[in-house]
Amino acid sequence: MLDWYGLYIDEHCPYLVALGRVYVGKSTLHNMLLIDDVWKAGVEEVHDATASALIPIEEFKLVEQTLNTFVAWSRCLVKPVSLKVYFTLVVFF
Repeated sequence: MLDWYGLYIDEHCPYLVALGRVYVGKSTLHNMLLIDDVWKAGVEEVHDATASALIPIEEFKLVEQTLNTFVAWSRCLVKPVSLKVYFTLVVFF
């Protein structure tokens, strides 16, 4: 099973900006406890490098700067990615 998730921006018109692994449940990031509607995500692929990070911090403002790092991402903007969608993204982008 592929346990990757799409990380989106814009709740009203979702737009995929990255793929990564998500850590559900109580978690910390940069020594701070995350609230229930925010998940910790490890960004493994960037699909829109120029998009603004969902929750920008001093270390990064753009999605391209989050590659291979952990970020806080709003739970409502994290969606599971099927093998078919993943294959399409890898082959065509």
